[in-house]
Amino acid sequence: MAKTKFHYHDSWLLQNLAIFGAFLSLVAIFILLGKSDNKPIFHWNGLSINVLVAIFAALLKALLAFSLSDCLGQAKWIWFSKQQRPLRDLYLIDGASRGPLGSLKLLGYPVARSFITFGAVAVIISIAIDPFAQLTIGKKETVVLRDDNATQIAFAKRYSKGSLSTFSAAMIADPNGNNYSATSTDADFAMKSAVLYGASQSFKLVEQQAKRTCVTGNCTFPVFFSLAVCSHCVDQRDRLERVTPPDGSPLYQELGMASNGASSLGPLTEFRLPNGLRLNNQNDVPSTTYMTAYGSGNPAESIAFKDRDTLIWSMTSILVNDSEAKWPNSAINALECGLWYCVNRYLSEVDNGTLFENGTSVPFKRSPDSWQVSAKQPQGVQLAHPPSDDSLLYNASSSASVARTDLQLTFDIPDVGHPDLTGYNLSQAAIYGISDFMNTTFTTKGGPKSINSWVVSEPDLTYSPTAMQVLYSSKDLQSTFKTLAWSMSNSIRQNSDDNNFVSGMSGTYETHVRAHWYYFILPAVLVLAGAIFQAIVMIYTRKTKTEIWCSNVLPAVALGRKVGTVFDDAPLLSQMEKRSKLQRLELSRSDHGNVPMEDTGHHDAAHYEMMPRNSPPTKQGRVSDVVSALSDEDMTPRDGAQSNARLV
Repeated sequence: MAKTKFHYHDSWLLQNLAIFGAFLSLVAIFILLGKSDNKPIFHWNGLSINVLVAIFAALLKALLAFSLSDCLGQAKWIWFSKQQRPLRDLYLIDGASRGPLGSLKLLGYPVARSFITFGAVAVIISIAIDPFAQLTIGKKETVVLRDDNATQIAFAKRYSKGSLSTFSAAMIADPNGNNYSATSTDADFAMKSAVLYGASQSFKLVEQQAKRTCVTGNCTFPVFFSLAVCSHCVDQRDRLERVTPPDGSPLYQELGMASNGASSLGPLTEFRLPNGLRLNNQNDVPSTTYMTAYGSGNPAESIAFKDRDTLIWSMTSILVNDSEAKWPNSAINALECGLWYCVNRYLSEVDNGTLFENGTSVPFKRSPDSWQVSAKQPQGVQLAHPPSDDSLLYNASSSASVARTDLQLTFDIPDVGHPDLTGYNLSQAAIYGISDFMNTTFTTKGGPKSINSWVVSEPDLTYSPTAMQVLYSSKDLQSTFKTLAWSMSNSIRQNSDDNNFVSGMSGTYETHVRAHWYYFILPAVLVLAGAIFQAIVMIYTRKTKTEIWCSNVLPAVALGRKVGTVFDDAPLLSQMEKRSKLQRLELSRSDHGNVPMEDTGHHDAAHYEMMPRNSPPTKQGRVSDVVSALSDEDMTPRDGAQSNARLV
């Protein structure tokens, strides 16, 4: 037997290449998205990523459509192999191979309950390949940072703003034989403003006061360290002592307030703290004294900050939370808050013009060689025994005129990630100026012992000093002192001696690609479904020994010439469709003892039968009339086999 020459039409070569090409197109889209994700939109020879994805998506869709169409076309021949089927199924499956509408129509018929449905559904869903491919490409506005020396934020190494004056004409002597000069001091006006602003405004507003330059409105800065002011509040309620003092004048009378209609005599209940601060009211009537406080810059006079040798100010307070309740049933709060010089580690960024900073105190210590009595003293100052008090509290009547070196703060741990370990300094004038301003702003002279600020009702609220209005009305003193410390730190950074700045990176908005990978699932699933469906069709083709005719129209023409005159008197398409419902078709093969051709999938002869449903068999001779119209070449069977077709 002569071996038949190979031809690609008689194999699955084109279909395999198509499904492989669809897979390569899918991989190309995947690579494009992966390479472009979170990167600026690129153009290659004038083609954007959208155009390139559209090209590969169109190629994927075309190749997948070719594979699905041929496989559905082949499925119709498999469908009629070895079993009678309604002739109607022939054009239903053929229609499905031509596009989504035909596939949708097929789903409404019994033929849909077969493996053919898998391919028809894939054809329908393939409509979405193009839009889903485009949906995989998203866009987002991204800030791109670049080094920029013009982008700066302030930090402080030394702060010396303020004044300290001595008057040699006015001499003060102490029991130790020392002679001092009278002094006056004043804090820098910017620092005064920072204290008042920080005590009265929100942290969000205070944070924006830090000095920086960020032209683009989006900037980041490296970690930096700066001289700063830190704060903390300690709950002292567990240290309150409740006592019943002897009958006498209530505290509000000691504070110089009128009796407000209350009896001057009566049982009292008093609450005290270890540093002497107290608050009392008459029993069984609403409170008249709402708040008492004691502020000082001397660590020895505090409760929780005795070891804080860089203390600026501490304030202990006792507060009546419910002034309407009868005393002593009112809720009492006791708190001590402190401010001190420290070194902060900052992480700063500007986002859309808004500054965000994270400042945390690093371990530091007061250098033992700093804040020492200077060898050279102002005129009139004579020191027989240098003063032992080394606090930062300004005292105009004693040792304030003694000249001192800078206060220096150094890192307590050698390695904190900062190369500059030379220390952070404050001058004597700056320290005394701030201390004096805190004292005059938050205390009142002439009050009882251990009480230098208060809030009473007479009958309206009276604040002494005025700054107590802010502290009394605060719902969270911890936050208030934090904001106050931050505002003072901003002033130190902004007005440092050397105007130090850290350079950062400025950010500009760029449009970047954002890959939406979940939209990529549909094209990937369709390619996989196409490969699976093609594999199923190939297996069934081999199993049923069906010719590889796919969607080629020539086998249909040949069959039409062999099956006779079923549609002879039905020229209209509607008539043909109606008649196809009554006809059944079976394609079968009989080799008459001949061996099939090798490796081609072809077989020697085909025997076709068509029988009308519920009708007697027709004469067999009508086929010869059709067959006789064929050319001699068409009638010559392959390999000597005989082609038979009979209409039953």
